[in-house]
Amino acid sequence: MTPSVSILLPVYNAAAYLEEALESLRGQTLADFELLAVDDGSTDASADLLARYARRDPRLRVIRHEQRRRLSGALNRALDEARGEWVARMDADDRAHPRRLERQCDFLRAHPDLAFCGTGIRRFGRGRSGRLRYPAEPETMRAFALFDTPICHPTAMWRRAAFESAGLRYDGSFYPAEDFDWWVRVMARFRGANLGQVLLDYRLHGASMTGAEWTQMDAQAVRISARQLAEIGVSATEADLRRHRDIALHRPAATEEALAEHGRWLHAIAEANRAARRYAPEALDAVLRDLWWQSCMNSTALGRAVWRVYRASGWRAPARRHEWLLRASVIRRGRRR
Repeated sequence: MTPSVSILLPVYNAAAYLEEALESLRGQTLADFELLAVDDGSTDASADLLARYARRDPRLRVIRHEQRRRLSGALNRALDEARGEWVARMDADDRAHPRRLERQCDFLRAHPDLAFCGTGIRRFGRGRSGRLRYPAEPETMRAFALFDTPICHPTAMWRRAAFESAGLRYDGSFYPAEDFDWWVRVMARFRGANLGQVLLDYRLHGASMTGAEWTQMDAQAVRISARQLAEIGVSATEADLRRHRDIALHRPAATEEALAEHGRWLHAIAEANRAARRYAPEALDAVLRDLWWQSCMNSTALGRAVWRVYRASGWRAPARRHEWLLRASVIRRGRRR
């Protein structure tokens, strides 16, 4: 029988965490799924662990790459094998909450106009913990994607037939930002949403990426953003693109003038979009207001200069309480200077 859901699980040297991921999937309330685990050339005990679970659970199909093809190669191989009505993503070091598949399937069945959905996450492990939610509405997600990935990739679920009809495949030339490129291309074709519920535990650990890969990710993200900016008529310089990435990642401005440039850059994007009408103006403005507030909040080490720039920018915080938080932070940090 054809399963309801095909779960794509790329595995590379994940033996330390893989059992937790597999157990979280075996405990799903929606049990009608196939789990496509692509062992992407692992050199640790991942292969043995997958083989042991496959003997216990026929829903698990193991696909082995003798040589590593990285994330895009593993996911494209799993897409070739998928048979379910829905496709779901999962990472080998994360944990799905028991009702994750059930709730996402129910949501997509209730919203036939949407082709995909993601969920909120709970970060755990090394580094900053806590809950994180992504933009919920389709137009806000599209606008957010001008800066960064609008969905946590391991939480995604989509309609397999729709994505196959569009010929969507992962592009390895964007490594290690394939997911960002993927969702930008997806949202050019389809509408989706993020559920407000937290349905996945997202593990943070030191082995996730190397420093060189983070540098490469920045470069690839800039490349993806430059493509999108060009589509609304913005010809960005290298300095513009570095500023764009700094804003996307909420990096603090080094000087008062640099922060003012952040505000001017966001105005330039809003003005270009008003002419191009590629993004819903109200949705893009909401995203830009939030990014401006984040830029100011993360730059309060500059003291009262932040408040001056904020007031002169023409941008306002998403809500009055955000403005109060900014002002309080500026005053507090200013006293320390």
